Amino acid sequence: MALLNFCGWETGDSSEAQSSSGTNSVQTSVVRTGTYAFRANPTTTAVGNHRFAKHSTAGVATTAFGVATLYHRFYFRIATAPAANEEQFYVVLDNGGSDKCYLTLNSSRNIKAYDNAGSLIGTGSTTLSTNTWYRIELQTSTGAGSTTFVVKI
Repeated sequence: MALLNFCGWETGDSSEAQSSSGTNSVQTSVVRTGTYAFRANPTTTAVGNHRFAKHSTAGVATTAFGVATLYHRFYFRIATAPAANEEQFYVVLDNGGSDKCYLTLNSSRNIKAYDNAGSLIGTGSTTLSTNTWYRIELQTSTGAGSTTFVVKI
């Protein structure tokens, strides 16, 4: 298995990301390890994100990953859960740059997984606590059609 990309924000800024948008920061006040951590700190209906992509042979970030099986591992900490409904916190793009699947956090602090059509794949039974770091692992594909989909907490 080839390593395609990684990020720890240890550059102290968003230069490891392909792009950034919304309300976000690379900060030092709440970190799991190291000196820096990404923080999406939206208010009301705002969002914040960093987008990651595979690099071309020339070293330039492309618009998406194009691999048969994609493994993701990241650490997630909730300071404040959604007051109602749910909010997206992780999106996987397909090889054309469109949504392949995404994860949300609901107001009960459960993770929900959706496919590219917005259909619910499943709701996790683990209720996440605030101010606790969780390791999230995700297996999916970036190709067209249905594929194996696994989320582990």
